[in-house]
This record gives sequence, C-alpha cells and structure tokens, in this order.
Amino acid sequence: MKKAHKKGFLKTNYGDDVTAKKGDSDISKDVISIKELRKMDEFQIKQAEVKEAFIFSYFTGLDCATLRTMTGKNIIEVDGKPHIRGQRTKNGVKFQNPLNKTCMKVLEKRIKDDAPLFDLPSSTTITKGLKNWTNAAEIKRHLTFHCARHSFGTNLIAAGTDLKSASVLMAHKGLREIEKYVKVVGKLKLKAIKKLPELY
Repeated sequence: MKKAHKKGFLKTNYGDDVTAKKGDSDISKDVISIKELRKMDEFQIKQAEVKEAFIFSYFTGLDCATLRTMTGKNIIEVDGKPHIRGQRTKNGVKFQNPLNKTCMKVLEKRIKDDAPLFDLPSSTTITKGLKNWTNAAEIKRHLTFHCARHSFGTNLIAAGTDLKSASVLMAHKGLREIEKYVKVVGKLKLKAIKKLPELY
C-alpha cells in the first residue's frame, strides 16, 4: 500500500494506522519428535524427493530455499568427515555443518558435482506431498519444511548444545534468534515433569 500511495495509485495510505504486532511466536507446535519422524519414515509417498529432503532438513536445519541451491559441490570433507557448506538464502549467512549417517544415507546416490542435491517441486507440490505423508502416517500435523528446521534447532538445545554453537549451526545472524528454541525446550521439560507420578 505504501508503494501504491507513493506512486499515486492511492490517494490515502490505508496502511498508516495498521501496526503489526511482532512477538515471540510459539514454535513448539512445529517441532517434530524423532519418534514421529521414525513413524513417518515407514511410509512411502509419491513425492519421494520431498520426503528425503525433509529428513535431510530435519538433521541439518537447512530451509527449503537453501536446499534448492545445494549441489554436490556443497558436500566437502573436513578432517575426514562429511560436511555441507553453503550460504543461507534468507540471510546470506555462510555455514559449514557436519553431516551424520542419516544425511549421508539420504545423499548416497545424489552427490554429483553440479547436479542439485534435491530436485524439489513447486511449493504447492511440496505442501501436498508433506500432507500426504502425514496422512499416511496418521500424524495430525500441518507439516512444512520450517517444522524440520525448528525441530533441528530444538534438538540442538535439548542435546545441550551451547547457544553460540547452535546459532552457528542454524546459520543465524546472532544469538537472539536461537532464544525461541530455548523456550521450547523449557516447555518440553515442564511437560515431562508434569508426566512424572506424584507421591502426594
């Protein structure tokens, strides 16, 4: 609206009185447990590329836009261990993260120099594929690639990773962005304590 007003398409900028309330969004609903992921992994879907990319994202924290840019050349060895190196599409932050056995299993037939690691379809097809996958596994969730990223961040903090390292692995610009994962882990701990039996 601001641009339309500036260019003279609108006489009044109707957006002047509108303010967006920016607060901490609750990402706990976006976190997928390893138990849920294992259950989902038992099911094949028509969009197998989407499933494999989601699993890779779950263990690397890479968002969908960044995954689209990754090729075989982004897979490197550091001290004899496989890593993925690149730059996040959203914020331009460079990363170089180790890859675990699950990631390497997903990539085993995919690493070709200039070829994309994942030939992901349109966003609409991705959404449809993720919905088919959760429906097949009978998991009542609205799944997105950001769920995989949020799960990665939450799992890092839950595993005791220090905030600086977690922030670097998530390719964040600063520590402030990682705080939301600390809050989620706090909520998960509280939930776990409430499940313990009472004596009195």
